[in-house]
Amino acid sequence: MTFNKTTLYLQTTSVLLIASLYIPWISFIALIGLLFCLEDDRRPVKKTFIAFFPFTLFIYSGIFKSVYIFYGLPILIAVLIYLFLCFYHLFYFILPVVIYKKTRMNILFLPFLFVSFEYLRNVIFYGLPIGNLSALVVQLKPFVRDASILGAYFISLKIVFVNIGIYLMLKKHLSGVFILAIIVLLLFIPQQNRPPAIKTTKTVSIVQANIPQNEKWIPKYLSRNLQTYMYLSSNLKSDIVLWPESAYPYLFSKNDSIIPNFMKNRSYKLIFGAVRQVGNYYYNSAVCSDQSGVLDIYNKQKLVPFAEFIPIRNILAHFIPARMDPGDFQAGRKDKIFRLDKLNIGNMICYEENFSYIAKTYKMLKADAIVELTNDAWFDHTPTFYLLSRDSILRAIENNIWVFRVANTGISEIVSPKGRIVALLKPYTRGVLTKKIEFSYEKPTIFDRWGHFFPTFLLFFTVIAVILTIFYKRDKKLK
Repeated sequence: MTFNKTTLYLQTTSVLLIASLYIPWISFIALIGLLFCLEDDRRPVKKTFIAFFPFTLFIYSGIFKSVYIFYGLPILIAVLIYLFLCFYHLFYFILPVVIYKKTRMNILFLPFLFVSFEYLRNVIFYGLPIGNLSALVVQLKPFVRDASILGAYFISLKIVFVNIGIYLMLKKHLSGVFILAIIVLLLFIPQQNRPPAIKTTKTVSIVQANIPQNEKWIPKYLSRNLQTYMYLSSNLKSDIVLWPESAYPYLFSKNDSIIPNFMKNRSYKLIFGAVRQVGNYYYNSAVCSDQSGVLDIYNKQKLVPFAEFIPIRNILAHFIPARMDPGDFQAGRKDKIFRLDKLNIGNMICYEENFSYIAKTYKMLKADAIVELTNDAWFDHTPTFYLLSRDSILRAIENNIWVFRVANTGISEIVSPKGRIVALLKPYTRGVLTKKIEFSYEKPTIFDRWGHFFPTFLLFFTVIAVILTIFYKRDKKLK
């Protein structure tokens, strides 16, 4: 393959990966150009870099905007943070390709390598679960519905296998037809169609105030911001009203008088995001309140590195100017179910929606719904803003559970247990989304019981396959 043709194939891969965010079926052919370029052993690192670097620049563009515009970091530092995240993500694309080429494994092992490293990226250090391949296809419900069996990583695995199947068909290998036939058969796995018994019916309202990020914490706007939420919620006749992450603009405590005064004449339960101080510690919390006062509080467990705390502070804090230090939030220590009449609600805040084990834990604790409070205004009008909400759909399918995503500027939505968006507030609009929901007695899914072990099994299988391949190739060479 000539250099110009190789470059064209790799550039096509990068364009198709980005296009997959908007036209999901393109993800099924996005990697084919790279696969053709990997037929020879020359420069696998460079080839993978060219194919994936534009994609990482695209999906992390919101990080640059958040740290430069809203955090106010100098542009050089903002660019360095942005590029560091892109290169870090690239590492998990490049390494599986290098292992595949160095060990000369069969191409059918490449999907297992890809997804194993996707899993490692999600769990190593503090986790970076952004831009998983499964997020490209959440709109294709027949393709993602078996996430309820083996989870989102299985969806990523299928995407890579479809690319390889088509590639092998183009190479006139019968195995390509076999791979695609299996993927098609998976679309026809029978699902339970008999609806479970109705547990309770509740009317739920999501309030989206659409407060610009650059006005959210300005002292002169704090009262106005809170009044906006109160005004939008004042005449609601719902059973539950939801405000997003940090909607309450002051430090909240159980002795607070503003929320109790507002709730005196309200018949609904209110769940809202607030920053709390307990002793010397600060928490990013979800608070549940009604006429009688605070009912329960959940403290966010999975904090965002460098935004909510500084890792290895004793070392890194010396290199961060005081005005840029975000301070440290304290991580919550346990999951919390809000028990509202007959309804059990699990809570996730912001970054937590990207971690499947948190939602799975709530389902096993018999939650009927998950409320995800977030503020994506940090990523204002960037691809990152539109990408993050996709994981709420996967969490709903994996656990067969209602998910209520509550955002400051959007995307606010109600997702059914089958992953269908049944109601949506458009981004960057101010309004209230109200829906009457029938909650059923939903049993834990296969994913809840056993399927969440799939990525661990996949990683173990991949490691064994690599080791056996190395020994097999070595013994064959010695002979």
